[in-house]
Amino acid sequence: MKAATIFLAIIISFSASAQTVEDEVRAMFSDENTIEWIQHYKGRMNDINDVAITLGSDGKTCKGILWYLRSKAKFSVSGTIVNDTILELTEYDENQVATAKITGEMNPLDGINANWGTIDGTLGESLILLPTSQEPRYPGYCGDNKWIQKYTGKIGEETVEMTLRRGNNGLLKGTAYYASVNETYLIEGALADKSGSIDFVIKDLNWNEKAAVIAKVDLETNQILGKANVNDIETSCNFSMLDRLSVGCIEYADFLTKSEVTFPKTRNQNFNELIEEEIQNWLKLSRAYTKEYLETASGLTTDNRSILRSYCWYEIDYLSDNFISGKVYYTNTWDDDFKGFSFNYDLTGNRSISLQGIFKRDFNYDEFIQKYIEKEVKNRPFYGDGFYENWIKEQKFEYFNIRKEGLVFSTNFSGVYGEQQIVIPFEALIPYLRDGDIFEEIVN
Repeated sequence: MKAATIFLAIIISFSASAQTVEDEVRAMFSDENTIEWIQHYKGRMNDINDVAITLGSDGKTCKGILWYLRSKAKFSVSGTIVNDTILELTEYDENQVATAKITGEMNPLDGINANWGTIDGTLGESLILLPTSQEPRYPGYCGDNKWIQKYTGKIGEETVEMTLRRGNNGLLKGTAYYASVNETYLIEGALADKSGSIDFVIKDLNWNEKAAVIAKVDLETNQILGKANVNDIETSCNFSMLDRLSVGCIEYADFLTKSEVTFPKTRNQNFNELIEEEIQNWLKLSRAYTKEYLETASGLTTDNRSILRSYCWYEIDYLSDNFISGKVYYTNTWDDDFKGFSFNYDLTGNRSISLQGIFKRDFNYDEFIQKYIEKEVKNRPFYGDGFYENWIKEQKFEYFNIRKEGLVFSTNFSGVYGEQQIVIPFEALIPYLRDGDIFEEIVN
């Protein structure tokens, strides 16, 4: 009798697990015979969290299931499709309480291009899904459409080296080194993958625009060709790709939580392990907090839909065959703070480079650096503004990175002022360096 009971339980469990999402969608309609179509879609929310939707329609209403492919968290959706193209859906939790709205466009070829937003309007994200022939079951890799690429080329007659990184939703950030003035500037822009259109602005550390580029990327050669506006004069730009690195990515989302982590990956395994160890330490703390919150939460309500959000992203200051330099930042919704670390790694010598290892032993580099920064911040264009002046005086400039022209010291990231940087050129440092040739060997 006991064996029969166990066997029956197994059969019931197998039958329940064998039910597909399409079966669940069909069951959402009172009369299955009225269903005109059922379609599967797969894609990403905010270009990072793998999600899927199976939708059905009886010609009047549209119903379906949205679920996260990694965490398997499910939500029902219901609404209408206006003129066969405009999608208007409401997302519901397991208790049929509305938790989010989905509005956008859909068509048979391009799928769904919509916006997802919580009911209270506190969080909104893009939702881009492509039609699939069958029900999606497995997540993809969230880093497969992100990269780090190094270019060399010209803007007009100016020789420029660029390091670009593609992030979520086609966001571009990076650096541009101008050889003629021996200075590194910052890049912000966007890339449209389908068309290869690229546009970005190059600005110096005081936010002055150096160039605005509108170009196209050859999707086979990755060559960038286009125009640049420099001091209101149009000129040409032409860049060839020198190197490409992949991006590590970790993502997770369920009812309460949403985590997005990206970090650089090189061909040097020791460097990769160093970065991943730091990130995993941060993830342990993040997961511990979310677990504690879940244990003490009174329940899942619309107020705490996606309330625990944590993010980790990186920046690259310099990249060469021998060397990589950059920063990793962390933030979350419960600490309301930014933390992180900088890295300077000799890929050939297989070692991290610290300030202590750069300067001569009898040199007080801390005092020298502090005095240099105190003098330079007074030249910032917003220094006369009381809020900015008070804020920047409190910053420790705790992150340091090696660039081609010198050492750059950065503040922690601010939601208001971003990341502020001060560069100390090598010319000012040479008398105090332990080995004056180390930077030429590493950076070139």
